[in-house]
Amino acid sequence: MVRWETYNGYSILAGLNMLTDNPRKGQWEQPKDMASLSDGAMTAPDGYRLLAVGREGERVIIYKAVRERDDVRVLLKTYRHARPTERDLEQLAHEFAVLTRLAGLAGTPVAVALALVMEDRGGRTWLVLEDLGGESLNRIASRFRAPANALALGAKIAGALAEVHRRGVIHRDLKPHHVLVLDDGRVQLTDFRSASLLRVDGAVTSMPGSPAYMAPEQTGRMNRPVDKRADLYSFGVMLYELLTGRLPFEGSDMLEWIHAHIAKTPVPPSKFDARIPASVDAIVLKLLSKHAQDRYHGAAGLQRDLERSAAALARGEVDAFELGAEDAPDDFRVAHRLYGRETEVAQLLAGFERARSSGSCVVTLIGGYSGVGKSSLVGELYQPIVRERGRFVSGKFDQYKRDIPYATIVQAFRDLLRGLLSLGEEPLAGWRERIREALGVNGRLISDVIPELELIVGPQPAVFDLDALEGQNRFELAFGGFVRVFARPEHPLVVFLDDMQWADGATLGLLKMLARPGQFPDLQLVLAFRDNEVDASHPFQLAVDAVRAGGASLDTVTVLDLAPQHVLQLVADTVSRRPKDAAPLAAMIGTKASGNPFFIGELLQVLHARGLLTFDVAIRGWVWDEAAIGALDVADNVVDLLIERIRTLPSRTRRALTIASCFGNRFDVGTLATVIDLPAEAVETAIQPALADGFIVAVDGLIGAKRAFRFQHDRIQQAAYSLAVEERAATHLRIGRVLQARFESGAD
Repeated sequence: MVRWETYNGYSILAGLNMLTDNPRKGQWEQPKDMASLSDGAMTAPDGYRLLAVGREGERVIIYKAVRERDDVRVLLKTYRHARPTERDLEQLAHEFAVLTRLAGLAGTPVAVALALVMEDRGGRTWLVLEDLGGESLNRIASRFRAPANALALGAKIAGALAEVHRRGVIHRDLKPHHVLVLDDGRVQLTDFRSASLLRVDGAVTSMPGSPAYMAPEQTGRMNRPVDKRADLYSFGVMLYELLTGRLPFEGSDMLEWIHAHIAKTPVPPSKFDARIPASVDAIVLKLLSKHAQDRYHGAAGLQRDLERSAAALARGEVDAFELGAEDAPDDFRVAHRLYGRETEVAQLLAGFERARSSGSCVVTLIGGYSGVGKSSLVGELYQPIVRERGRFVSGKFDQYKRDIPYATIVQAFRDLLRGLLSLGEEPLAGWRERIREALGVNGRLISDVIPELELIVGPQPAVFDLDALEGQNRFELAFGGFVRVFARPEHPLVVFLDDMQWADGATLGLLKMLARPGQFPDLQLVLAFRDNEVDASHPFQLAVDAVRAGGASLDTVTVLDLAPQHVLQLVADTVSRRPKDAAPLAAMIGTKASGNPFFIGELLQVLHARGLLTFDVAIRGWVWDEAAIGALDVADNVVDLLIERIRTLPSRTRRALTIASCFGNRFDVGTLATVIDLPAEAVETAIQPALADGFIVAVDGLIGAKRAFRFQHDRIQQAAYSLAVEERAATHLRIGRVLQARFESGAD
């Protein structure tokens, strides 16, 4: 059997000696009855001998094994099922890459990855790990129930997590099952399949990890990026469970878990165990804060507080103390709260409640300048949507793709169907029946534009050809039936479409149909637009006038620039200073950025990059050079600021970003690689700095050459596009030819 192994990025033949990190040697006794293995049909890769099942999960299984050439005991990790998906294989390869980055950490806080073994027969992939023994925490948690023991162990876990974060890795699935307590008392973090190698993971719609332990921002319902503080929340859940023997929240399905994490307040641990002191309550509740900025800056500061609390408990002291005395950030983050929008939020929520009770669709218009925070405002709908077990879909129109009918609303519902496909067969069967009933013989009309539909309901029969007008009417009726499947009393639907000033005429016609009174209850259409770009004769405004004339339920919410007091709150939270201390900086920032939240954030990033904002450990806050900032000549618009930031990227990253901007708001690795004429792997490497700096974010559910990304804000795309002026025409031509060739070949 042909087989190859990968070590630190190099492919080598299986028979060659490999460098190792001195794994322990030793012979295990082979189980007398190999049927005790979980999968009796499992065959070890050449050069290894399976001995016993070490640990089992829902999708993966870890075997204890021996590497035959040197009698070293190892762990072999693979997927349980015989036919793993492409994504499964990618995840094991990803875990190997993460562990390779973490190799050599002090104190061995993670398992050493020895090899990634792939076989051409059967397609099975094995991750080979050093085996130091020990047990996963979920199996032995009862041993650490006493507060002193829980704190001591928690400090060790926090120390391991701090080392992982120091190497730029976010675990994203921290839970007791993924903490290994070794025989000598040390701990290791395991299972890095969901880990992110980005300082900030902008893929906020993803939900990696386990429902009981995921941070609010990981639910995809907070409109917040994910950084290492998400791991601190998961740690908080784990510490709560370790102290009390129960989780802080309970849920019977994903929606209940999401609602708990984003809306419910946990009961202090001391309510379940009077031995738990106030200081520990304070630590746990700080970790479980709904907003990341209210947690610790990092795991190192958390470790110090856990050690301090454990020492106090050993002395019999139970008084609370000031948390975070040694907690300092190692990077700069702009605060992500919503400031000064209470009235607008109330209007938005009132529209949602009316959609639930009025028997008609409610249309909520949100007008405001670019960067003023319209999308962040819409994020406040997540909590009531989850509470009512509803669904939220979103799409964003593209300035350079206005001639593609229905593209944006179709993309929104494609994402919804992909979510359904992740459900188990039983709930999916219910959706399948409702969709078939709603669409009848017209299913092909929807599956032609949303291919994922056929994965749920199967191939659809062809429909009769009609003339253009009749065909459009038939499509609208079919789409209306499709929408009714998801907009129901038991699960209301919110459709958010952004940048309506660039909407195509076909979509506007579809929205007018959905807004008809009495036709679509439990549906809220939230339509955001730049009101300074829409006049009385604009197609979107004409559509709004028609909707209003038709008697639709329609609200208008106008989002303005931040008032000075709200700029002060944003700046003070960002620099971790009291408002009165941050007032001079906020006044300068507010004047230069004219109160625009996005512009304020970019300006703060520029000040930090130029060394004008530095962290002072003594005061645990950021300090600045007031005179230098006041005299600073910065761009008077956000695009110029973004261009300045983009120009600091490596040249290959800058080139990839400017060419990607010619695709529109979204692009995929494979097509971009073809246009640039580079391998997909090289393009992935090139765009990493842009990902790390938040210029682009990953689109979930795609892997390899199909992996897709989007620009984090249309102003970023605009800035990158402006840098492509010299090769813009040639790039558009190249993109067109690549897409035409792909279409003619029948490729996806």
